[in-house]
Amino acid sequence: MSESTRPWGRYEILQGSPEHKVKCIWVTPGKRLSYQRHEKRAEHWFIVAGTGRITLNGVESTVVAGESLDIAIADLHRIENIGLDNLIFIEVQTGTYFGEDDIERIIKAMEDSGLRGLGGAGFPAGRKWRIVRGQPAPRVMAVNIDEGEPGTFKDRTYLERDPHRFLEGVLVAAQV
Repeated sequence: MSESTRPWGRYEILQGSPEHKVKCIWVTPGKRLSYQRHEKRAEHWFIVAGTGRITLNGVESTVVAGESLDIAIADLHRIENIGLDNLIFIEVQTGTYFGEDDIERIIKAMEDSGLRGLGGAGFPAGRKWRIVRGQPAPRVMAVNIDEGEPGTFKDRTYLERDPHRFLEGVLVAAQV
């Protein structure tokens, strides 16, 4: 039907109707799709070839040819090619809407929000998360307790007096 090239690889729409859409997706070695969720559709992925790392609601797992995964509406998800050959999978979308604009990209949303750190530099929070996400796993980091963003672990008093802010920052970090 139609094909689209992306920075991470490409996809081809194999079939579509008001009830579903089916794509074949190729992910180039070392590349990954953005961490995202959908409001109006669920997805089922069937791995055809290659080896991938899937992140589903903050939990990473490895998948190989012959395995499949169900992604419910609003689940945070992404896939990364960790092999040497193309990662190929079939994506079956079901729901009420299948447009490319039904994608909430989490890091992009933070960047677009204009949030900045509370310190003197006021560094953009979304940019900090993009830097963290760009590092190889496992990512070891500290979270600013008073700001809930990546940074230095500087304020023990916040952890002792206001642990909820610290935990919110850690939860955001787990999703990145």
